[in-house]
Amino acid sequence: METGTKKQKRILIVEDEALIAMELKDRLEGLGYAVCGRAAHAETALEHVVALRPDLVLMDISLAGKMNGVEAAARIRDLSESPVVFLSAYSDPTLIARAAQSGSFGYLVKPFEERELCATIEMALARHAEGRRLRAQTVIDPLTGLHNRRFLDEALPRELARAQREGSELAVAMLDIDYFKQLNDTHGHDAGDQVLRAVAEAIRDALRESDLVCRFGGEEFTVLLPATKPEHAPGKVQAVCDGIRAMRIAYHGAELRVTLSAGVAMAPRDGISAEAVVRAADAALYRAKREGRDRVCVAEPSGSAAKQKLTL
Repeated sequence: METGTKKQKRILIVEDEALIAMELKDRLEGLGYAVCGRAAHAETALEHVVALRPDLVLMDISLAGKMNGVEAAARIRDLSESPVVFLSAYSDPTLIARAAQSGSFGYLVKPFEERELCATIEMALARHAEGRRLRAQTVIDPLTGLHNRRFLDEALPRELARAQREGSELAVAMLDIDYFKQLNDTHGHDAGDQVLRAVAEAIRDALRESDLVCRFGGEEFTVLLPATKPEHAPGKVQAVCDGIRAMRIAYHGAELRVTLSAGVAMAPRDGISAEAVVRAADAALYRAKREGRDRVCVAEPSGSAAKQKLTL
C-alpha cells in the first residue's frame, strides 16, 4: 500500500481478546494503516468512535459485555459515518445476514490472510467513499453549497442526542434575509441568487468548524451551535447578522445590501425534540420580523402568544 503520497487511514480495533487485538494491530500497521485506538467492549468502542472519528472500525461480531457487535454497529451508524468491518470465528449464514442488515461494509472469518484483510478494508473504504459522494448529491444545496433541509432533518436529532449524552446545550437559530422578495422584484432573480450565495458564504465563514449551517429553504437558513451557553448564543448570532449588514454585494456595477432577522432557541430549555426546538426558534424569528426586522430575538418561555402571520 502506498503511504507516502496517500493519507494513512485510521482504524479503530474492537476486540475483547487482548492478544488477538495486539496481533491485528501489528498486521494493520505492517500494511500501512494507522491504528488510532482499541476497545474491548462495545460501550468503549462507541466512546472512541465519537472522540476519534476513525476512517474504519474493525470489530469482532461477538463481544463480551451488554452489547454485541451487531448492536454496536447499529449504534455506530447513528453516531458517525465510520464504516464497520466485522471479524468472526464463524461463517454462519444467519450471523452474516445479521451483520449485513446492521449496515456493515464487510465480513472476515478468522483466521484470514493479510492479503484478504487488506482487500476487505480497501473495498469497504471505497464503498464508503462512493456512498458519501452519492449522498452529497442529495444533501447539498446546489446554489449555496450548504447542507440542505434533508441533511438538517438528520443532523439535528443526532446533535440533540449528543448534547443530552454530554450534558451540554445546543443553540438552534433560524435566520431570514429581510425583504428578499422586494430585492428579487427590483433587481431580478439572478441578483437574488447572488445574494443567497454571498450570505451563505458569510454565515459559514463566521462560524466555528463544529457549527453547522443549512439552507432551510428559500431565503431562510438554520444554524446549529453545539456546546453553546444560552447567555452566549444570541451574541454569536448577532455577530453573524452584524457581518451581513456590513457586506456590500457587487452585482452588475451596483452594491446590494441586506440584513437578517434571526430567532434563537436552546435545547433542552426550549425543547428536547427537533420539532420543538425548531418551532421555538421559528417563533422567535417571526417576533424579530414583527418588531422591525434586522434583529435577533430569543425564544420566549412556553405558553407565549402564538406567532402571527406576516408577509416576509
